[in-house]
Amino acid sequence: EGINSKVQLAKRRARGYRNINNFINMIYFLCGKLKFDYPLLIT
Repeated sequence: EGINSKVQLAKRRARGYRNINNFINMIYFLCGKLKFDYPLLIT
């Protein structure tokens, strides 16, 4: 049930994407718990 809710969230976020590959990438992005640290100082 947890994965299903994440897939539904990805489906809502992926609206407007042009193809299924972008939808699949959104699922991987949400389920992978990726963390992107932003730089503290912009030069």
